[in-house]
Amino acid sequence: MKVGIQPVFEAALHSHQIGDLSRAIAGYRKVIEQAPDFAPAHHYLGLLVYQQGDTEKAIALIHRALGLEPDLTEARYNLGNIFRELGRTAEAETCYGQTLQAEPQNADALLNLGTLLCERGAFAESESLLRRLIELAPGHPAAHAAFGALLLRTGRPQDALAEFRLAASRAPRETDILYNLGVAQATCGHARDAEATFRTVVRLAPGHDEAANNLGGALLAQRRHREAVPVFEGLVRRQPHHAGYLGNLAIALHGTGWLTAAEGAYRRALALEPGNATMHANLGTVLREQGWIENALAAYRQALTLDPQLSLARSNLLFALSFKEDADLSEVLAEHRRFDEIHARPLTRAARPHTNTRDPDRRLRVGYLSGDFRIHPCGFFLLPVIENHDHTEVESVCYSVGTGDDAFTRRFRSAASQWREMGALDDEALAGAIRADGIDILVECFGHMAGHRLLAVARKPAPVQVSFPMYPNTTGMQAVDYRLADPHIAPPSVDALYSEVLIRLPETHLCYEPRERSTLPASAMPFETNGYVTFGCFNNISKIGPRTVALWSRLLHSLPSARLVIKWLGLNDPGSGALPTAFAAHGIGPERLQLLGWADHPYEPFRDVDICLDPLRAAGGTTTCDALWMGVPVISAYDEKPHSRLGLSLLSNVGLSELVATGEDAYLQIACNLAANPQRLAALRKGLRERFMASPLMDGPRYTRFLEQAYRRIWQDWCRGGAA
Repeated sequence: MKVGIQPVFEAALHSHQIGDLSRAIAGYRKVIEQAPDFAPAHHYLGLLVYQQGDTEKAIALIHRALGLEPDLTEARYNLGNIFRELGRTAEAETCYGQTLQAEPQNADALLNLGTLLCERGAFAESESLLRRLIELAPGHPAAHAAFGALLLRTGRPQDALAEFRLAASRAPRETDILYNLGVAQATCGHARDAEATFRTVVRLAPGHDEAANNLGGALLAQRRHREAVPVFEGLVRRQPHHAGYLGNLAIALHGTGWLTAAEGAYRRALALEPGNATMHANLGTVLREQGWIENALAAYRQALTLDPQLSLARSNLLFALSFKEDADLSEVLAEHRRFDEIHARPLTRAARPHTNTRDPDRRLRVGYLSGDFRIHPCGFFLLPVIENHDHTEVESVCYSVGTGDDAFTRRFRSAASQWREMGALDDEALAGAIRADGIDILVECFGHMAGHRLLAVARKPAPVQVSFPMYPNTTGMQAVDYRLADPHIAPPSVDALYSEVLIRLPETHLCYEPRERSTLPASAMPFETNGYVTFGCFNNISKIGPRTVALWSRLLHSLPSARLVIKWLGLNDPGSGALPTAFAAHGIGPERLQLLGWADHPYEPFRDVDICLDPLRAAGGTTTCDALWMGVPVISAYDEKPHSRLGLSLLSNVGLSELVATGEDAYLQIACNLAANPQRLAALRKGLRERFMASPLMDGPRYTRFLEQAYRRIWQDWCRGGAA
């Protein structure tokens, strides 16, 4: 270096450090003019030129510095940073690798190279570097955060969570670390913790939209849809053309029962992203819950056209077909088998043989797989089983893949032999965990309903697998061996409509536990106060198809003073017009209908109803039991469709088979006769709860003994040589 250049360089470096960039650039150039071979000046000038946006000139300057002084490690590291920012990751990796050859303990190079390798999927190499970094700098927040990201990507969420917690403890205001901590918490199923973390990120960085989006997701995971709505609305206001935020807003609106608004949000999102198959499927569900079955089916089919492998859309299509009044039953079965062929059977074929001990008389390990061990229709029918199992015969294991935690959840936890929280596992890991537990009989409690884990069941984690009858149809899957039924709901003629072998329990296929026992039936009939008969239906309105509307319209015309109350979550939304429109087409005005939405006390509305009505071809299950519990008789009808026979099963078990019709005219006659005879109606209602409680439908111990006997029979069949 020429004499006098060092002070000029130091002055330029000082200007660089304090942010006086123009003076720094002038100083570095002056150094280069007087000492062209002084490498540090080329290096630092290159950094400043890069900041000004002249990328190629910057790279050339740093290359010149390295040509003059190959051991200038700082320059090689910084060149790697430039390449990384430009997305030229291969060149960045080379620079970081060369830096580490010269300085094996360069923490920044270890961090950046480890992160890049993780991003491109070179997980083993990344893990080696990041472990070296943590040994070199234990407690380094960025090192633990990077290692946490690697663990998260490689399917080790619990380990990742520990790393992010450590990183956040060392850097409690570092929003990137906190954000990733929230992601790990959400992945592990800790939705409440994730909510708190994302709230902190949003407070520290109000413009962090992805943190806000994940905050909304954490609220959705806790079923706090109403609180999630304003979070997503704020995101949509800031980014009105972001299809993902609109889709999440639609999910939140859907969960609150604001179906018209949810439909609008989905349609706006699809206008921006018409090829999004999942959003078409979600739109279909909103349409179905408004009663627009044909439109829903069209949306599901569009989703499958876009993505034939989207199992969610196919399951939603199957669920909607189960409610379609004029569906061809053989075609419905064929559609269910198509789900198996496309989505499930390849997984079933790959399943390993089971090694369970083929002892026909030993204590059985029975697993129950559900997302609804809570106050929910599944909870009402499954809790009597778990609470009444003979633990000398059956070791019950509850595999919870939901987020519910209420009074029923606590009862499930207390009654089960084992309780396993599995919601954070993907289908493959879930199946592996069930198999590792040595489950003999796995009972899946979803069918094709929301949140199902049929693709875990398809992997055949247990040698014998049973479908609990919550879903109104067959699963269609070879991996599911049996389905619970009874002689009322499943005469021999329906066997051909199921892929499973039907287990006909002798009395009832379901046993009911009410959500609470303190709300009493009305002491007097509503008719006595109103002067007219009030009919009611609290079923999913997807079940109320054109034939049902036509029949109920005939009933209302036959009884001009009668009223009809229909209750369903989506009817909170005054914009949901499918039902009023359908009834108006038959001359029934809005004054004859009362549409109710969500009720804080779900049993209370039954106190205002004289007689409940079952829809045709898709009879109620939970709603019929709720009505009987509240002392309200139910009129039902059945045909060849198995799900239409649910009312026959339930009412026969209570000794009310006279309220079950074999055709529409007979249904109408039963309803008119009962409405016209207040004394008979009053006598029928009196003591109906007690009659229901004394029936097989509420005899948990008796039902569970029959169920355990069935489990023993199918286990013995497997022990005699059933396929492993």
